[in-house]
Parts: sequence; C-alpha cells; structure tokens
Amino acid sequence: MSGFYTFHAHYGRGPVINPVPASRERRGALEHRSPIEAKSVFRRARLRQRVVDGPPRAIPDALWDELFEAMTCDRDRALLLFYVTSGARASELLGVRTGDLDWAGMRFYVVTKGTRLRQAVPASPQAFRYLARYLDDEGVPAADEPLWRTRRGEPRAMSYWAMRRVLQRANEVLGTNWTLHDARHTAAHFRDLLKQASNAADGDIIMVNGSSYQRLWSRVDERRIRLGGPANIRVQDLETGKHINLIHVEDAAFGEWAIVEVLRHSGVRIEEALELTHLSIRQYQRPNGEVIALLVVAPSKSDRERVIPMSAELFAVVAAIIRRHTTGGQIIPLLSRLRRGARPPSGRRRALPLLGRPRGVRLRPAHHGR
Repeated sequence: MSGFYTFHAHYGRGPVINPVPASRERRGALEHRSPIEAKSVFRRARLRQRVVDGPPRAIPDALWDELFEAMTCDRDRALLLFYVTSGARASELLGVRTGDLDWAGMRFYVVTKGTRLRQAVPASPQAFRYLARYLDDEGVPAADEPLWRTRRGEPRAMSYWAMRRVLQRANEVLGTNWTLHDARHTAAHFRDLLKQASNAADGDIIMVNGSSYQRLWSRVDERRIRLGGPANIRVQDLETGKHINLIHVEDAAFGEWAIVEVLRHSGVRIEEALELTHLSIRQYQRPNGEVIALLVVAPSKSDRERVIPMSAELFAVVAAIIRRHTTGGQIIPLLSRLRRGARPPSGRRRALPLLGRPRGVRLRPAHHGR
C-alpha cells in the first residue's frame, strides 16, 4: 500500500502525504544479510497490520501421490522428484547441464543463488531412475548443453515459465494450487521429520511445518534395543492416519540405488549381481605399485568365473554398500543359502551377499539345481 500511494504521488495524483508511510527500520531489516545473523526486530509503521509468521506450505503424502500421478511424462516426473528430494531452487535445477550430473554419487551440481558457487546437491535414486528413462526416450544432450529441454517444437532449454505451466496443468486437473516453492519446502519437511522423530519418545507429538505426527513404539522396537540393534523410526500422520516407517523408506531408497548402479556399471546379470559377496572384491597390484580393484563374478550360465576390473564409479558404489553393512564397527555376518524345501545344514554357512536383501527391491535370483 505504501508503494501504491508513493507511485501516484510521483505523478501528482492522490493525497499529498502518504497515509501508509514506509518504516526505515523495516527497510533496513529487509536488506540482504547473512543467514547466520540473528533476525532483527523492528517496529511496524503506522496503519500497517500485524503479519503472523505461518509455517511454509509442504505437500502432504496423500496429495503428493495425486500430484505425481498427474504428471504426463517422465521428464515432468523426474523434475518433480528432483525438486522434492533435493530442495533446490527452481532456477538452480533448470540450469543444470548434462555434465553437472554425478550418477555414482546420486547428486548434481548447481550454481547457488546467494554465493554463486558450484555446489553438490543430493537427490533420491527414484529421481535419477526417472531421469534415466527421460534421457533414454529423448536422447542424452552434450555435456555443456541444458539437461531439461522442451518437448514441443525444436528442442530448447526449459524455462521457469514452462515448468510453471506444467504445474498449472496438474493443478487444473486436481483443483489445487501447488507451486515449485512448495516442493522445496516438502524436501525440508521430511528432513526435519526424520531428525525430530529420531530423538522423540513413544507417543510424543511431532510438529513439522504445521503437520502433526505421533512417534510410534512397539515391542519389536524394545526387543531390537535389548539385543543391541537400532529401533525402527515409525510415525503416524495424525491427519491421514497413515503409518510411515522412515527407516524402511530410507532402506528402500538405498537398495534401489545400489542394485541399479551395480547393474549399470558392471554389466552383470541380475542373478549374478545378487550372488556378489564381500569376498568377491579382490585387488591386483601391478609391478609399478598401482592397485586395481577387481570384482569376481560367479557364473550364472557357465562354469567359469569372471573377473571384472572395477571402474571408479563402480568402486564408489561398492564402497558405499560396504560402509552401510559395517556402520558402527559391525562385522559383515555370515548367511546360510538354501534351495527351496531344503533344511538348514549344520555348521555350513557362507558369506553375506554384498547387496544383502534391501527392503523395497523385489529382484529374485534364479534357482539352479532344482
């Protein structure tokens, strides 16, 4: 309102004195400042209403499923997943080029708005999976070309207004008004939820951006604690009544990423990948002292083992899997492998599969010798 009266007073229209004067203290407080500085307090100008600081909007789980289903192509699904799981700004994500992708690390590089520095931003394996489907259909652009391109007419870099129109079409179908900024708040929402739920006790109410969750606890969790293991982090959405196991969600995301990356970088079959153990990792030292990491693959259609030199990307994936199995100084346990209908043998055990049995991954190895 102050700017409205100032604009008309400049052209000689309206009252001579601005009835809603601007506050110098407010103008100084809204200037660019470091985010680590304390938020300054200032007095409101005359005739200005008190503005209540409400929680930022985040997309609830049920409405998120509807919004994701309203996307009409893999490009839009990938973009939406990148926005929600990375929390990147709209302009930052749309400015990503093909050379900014780090498939092994499940991250991409953006030039931040404030510092103008090139920083890495992690995203979910599901987002990278839909990105791979999009690139498989539309083709992979050069390393210095924009990653996100239009689908109509001559391919060109996707603008903010084009992505905004994608959400507008989905909102028209669903009768909602979601924005790209809401997707950014949704990413921060689930990070805060996992952090607060990890420190909450049974029955505690957790408030995250205006949404209420209740920490759940069961006898199984108590037993896991008594045996020295970690308890599941489960919450209930008090608005929808949905139970969310945050540990299972995180495990499923890691398992999907691990199996896809191993298959992509090694070229082995599914049944061969699921037969990999920590004993499949070998090394060879050349006379000049150079060490080469090797992956020994058990045969699935022949009687001879194969030895694959691991690339830097494959080695990074394998190292991440081993770190996950050995978190907290744990030792990789042994596992009995049985045929269908066979009884457990006494004293015969074998190494744990490298990929383990991640939740959410439903790949099954072929059964031989049946």
